[in-house]
Amino acid sequence: MEDVSFVVAELSIDLQRRDAIVAWTKANAASFPPGLAHVWSNFVIGGDGQTAELSCISRSIQNLEGEIKPYVVGRYFETLVKTPEGWRLKDHRLQLKA
Repeated sequence: MEDVSFVVAELSIDLQRRDAIVAWTKANAASFPPGLAHVWSNFVIGGDGQTAELSCISRSIQNLEGEIKPYVVGRYFETLVKTPEGWRLKDHRLQLKA
């Protein structure tokens, strides 16, 4: 799906279109912290059969030489659309809490 967005307002990230998201990810991947993992919980999902809204809490944790440390907490807000190929992500927004 080409018409997609990724937004993290707290970090001034506002990417529109798949190619912009891929380019940003490739350009920034080396700066991502090592050993970072995401744990998602508290899912809320609703929709009408053609579109769906999803939100969940995301906790990022970092494994540094066996020591697990919290990294950041936030909430994802997603919009998904049903296509002939299946469900696809249309909008991906992260609201950071810490």
